[in-house]
Amino acid sequence: MINNAAPWIVEYFFKTGSLAGLISAAFLIFDRVFKHRPSIHLHRILMHHAPDVMLKVINNDNSDLVVHRLECSSPNWAIAPDDDTKTIVRAAINKSLSDFVIEPNGSHMFHLMRVTNTDSEIVSEAVKFTITWNLTGRSWLWQRKTVLRAHTDQIRQLLRADPVY
Repeated sequence: MINNAAPWIVEYFFKTGSLAGLISAAFLIFDRVFKHRPSIHLHRILMHHAPDVMLKVINNDNSDLVVHRLECSSPNWAIAPDDDTKTIVRAAINKSLSDFVIEPNGSHMFHLMRVTNTDSEIVSEAVKFTITWNLTGRSWLWQRKTVLRAHTDQIRQLLRADPVY
């Protein structure tokens, strides 16, 4: 009797429920996968009155960010956690950093170093910085990755730019 009386009402509820389910699924995917991703930026600072390029990793969540690996795809560049001689040598040999924590809503700056001797030895190439990470406040089955794609020309421009005081 319901099927004969108003089939359009039943169809309306089916379509409304399907649409609500799709919207809910889209929000869930956005919330779990994209919302609290850390961000990576190339950042220029003056260090000892000379320009230096840093890699800045920003935690955009209210829980600790555990970075399992930070690596650079180019053999001409290395990432050091600070300007200590021992860590710079270790970075030049290993080419990647592993297992460190960034506090909630915090950031950390890493030194981006040239491994080659002169500017002319650096070929014009694409450079990919990748962090493999997890958040302590959210459980996830696998480690996630965030990638910054840059180019050596961008890094050279940052090094040669006029100082900003």
